[in-house]
Amino acid sequence: MHAKLITFEGIDGSGKTTVCKKVYRELRKKIRIVFVTEPTKTKLGEMVRDTMNKNVSPFTHALLFMADHANLVEKIRKYLENGTNVICDRYNDSSYAYQAAELKKVLSKHNIDSLDYLMNIQEPFTIKPDLTLLFVIKPETAMKRISFRKKTKFEKAGFLGDVQNVYLKLAAKEKRYKKIDANRSVDEIVNECIRKIEDTVAGKK
Repeated sequence: MHAKLITFEGIDGSGKTTVCKKVYRELRKKIRIVFVTEPTKTKLGEMVRDTMNKNVSPFTHALLFMADHANLVEKIRKYLENGTNVICDRYNDSSYAYQAAELKKVLSKHNIDSLDYLMNIQEPFTIKPDLTLLFVIKPETAMKRISFRKKTKFEKAGFLGDVQNVYLKLAAKEKRYKKIDANRSVDEIVNECIRKIEDTVAGKK
């Protein structure tokens, strides 16, 4: 049975990262698994994070995210080949959702669908996850959850609504997505995610 790639996705404030870390801590007691993040903790990843608070071209954002993703994919590929399952806090679906929302106005002037544009570029080098847990929550609720911290330029209710719509569009196309109601308690969500991941690792659908 081959190792699986499991990704956690959702808008800022959905609770995704908190749950992802808790799930990993529980699963590593039972199965062979590693935890990675995107953006990565590399120089490329730092460049991605740095541009989130700067006024740069949306194409600059998109290309930096892609470069960081390509670098991460090679590491993930080695883990999977060695029989190690991978949990990833954000993956290229985040890039699709956030950058598609950001590039939409620019590319629509050229009759180009921003989501298709991003997906077509990454298709030759990415790895499709076996399971994607998509945390769904109202953008207004998500914004309240992160009200205490300094915001990036992406963290606005209107923009996050656009991002979530892209996520839901993606989820409607592929069975690997499992929508998670992010309005519940952390423990409830953690338990649900663990069940879904264990089924996937065991080869159940």
